[in-house]
Amino acid sequence: MEDEHITGICLGMCPEEEIKLRQREGLLHRLEVFNPERNTNKSNYCAVKQFSRSAAGQNMQNVKLLRPGPVLMHTVKYLLDEVINSKECPWHVVYAFITDRLRAVRQDMIIQRISRSYCVAILQPIIGFHAYAAYRLCNEPVPNFDPVLNKQHLNECLKMLLSLYDEFEMFEEQYPNELLAKVKWGSDIQSYNYDVNFEKTRPFMEALYLVLNLGHSDPILRGLILPKKFK
Repeated sequence: MEDEHITGICLGMCPEEEIKLRQREGLLHRLEVFNPERNTNKSNYCAVKQFSRSAAGQNMQNVKLLRPGPVLMHTVKYLLDEVINSKECPWHVVYAFITDRLRAVRQDMIIQRISRSYCVAILQPIIGFHAYAAYRLCNEPVPNFDPVLNKQHLNECLKMLLSLYDEFEMFEEQYPNELLAKVKWGSDIQSYNYDVNFEKTRPFMEALYLVLNLGHSDPILRGLILPKKFK
């Protein structure tokens, strides 16, 4: 019997239950306190769901606490379009905040097993963020920025994304009709204007994976057998 897919019903970037708890306990991050200069969309909500590890008695599959694909995409866009440019605190603080919130996005994504197209659209900008952070914060002391941990997040996302690219190739082989392949892959993503043009983005992601893992045989072998259009 196939596992049932869970679909979250939380339509905000942070569940109301968590917002109330963190407000009550004084746990809102300074980047979650409303700032009209940062929050250009005039939204009253700038709290974003924190990453939390599973613990005994905690229901990680509570649909009220899970954000569906469109909300996760909106959250990533908010973090990487608006929060990332904040001047309210040093950038390593901005980095730590965004990294935690992106981990929560990935967690919601995995628990719900959302469509591949959403996963691709969510993972690509997250990878770009961690690659940029590795460059921008390379001279920061370890207490401010851990390059090993950042690379771990980057590689985890890259491997997941490359696996999705491989799945898409198999879909194309199974459904050579382009329209049918798009339907099977998930055309729902198109309405949110996220870039899922693999021919444009995949070569960069493949090259990034190779450069990050020079000296390891698996990435090199992968690069050698890539289809010509992605080399």
